[in-house]
Amino acid sequence: MKYSKEIPIALLITIFFVTCKGNNIKTQDSKFVPTNGKFYFSFEMPDTQINIPEIEQINMGIHPLAASLPHLRFMGSKGAFNLSINTPTADEGMTSEQCAKSIFSSLIKRNQLGNDSYTVFRGSDLHTYGLFYASKIAEAFQLHAHLVSSNQKSHCIEVHISKVTLDSNEITDWLKGMPGARINSK
Repeated sequence: MKYSKEIPIALLITIFFVTCKGNNIKTQDSKFVPTNGKFYFSFEMPDTQINIPEIEQINMGIHPLAASLPHLRFMGSKGAFNLSINTPTADEGMTSEQCAKSIFSSLIKRNQLGNDSYTVFRGSDLHTYGLFYASKIAEAFQLHAHLVSSNQKSHCIEVHISKVTLDSNEITDWLKGMPGARINSK
């Protein structure tokens, strides 16, 4: 899968990025080091470090479809959480914001998300963007988080986190995002 810099103007108007600072949300220092059992993962090609202090460490393995779909890189699960890491190719020089707009527009359209059913944010590191939403599955809710960045050379980096819950009250907290999340890619 390849994303392009070309974004419809209507989408640019509808996507509204909220900075963590603007919402007075405290964030973790942007250092990329494993912290007390919180999620940290690094890999090469592109050289990337992912730090998500809002979730516990998840053991990651090669994505089962990576051989036939090379942009699907890693996958792991723990308890009610599933996490996958994708690295789709991108136009040369594509920024983190351009990757986020391209990926988020596709997700919003594919999942038919109304303007009031998701939250989009830009992390205080200015390179990590997030899209958060929930979907109903029978009697349960599936909470989704898509964290996106770019190496600004050849790839977008997308971390998809999902959690299944029976408690609809968890949706409100989920939509507040993961302000401590950082994706650093070179």
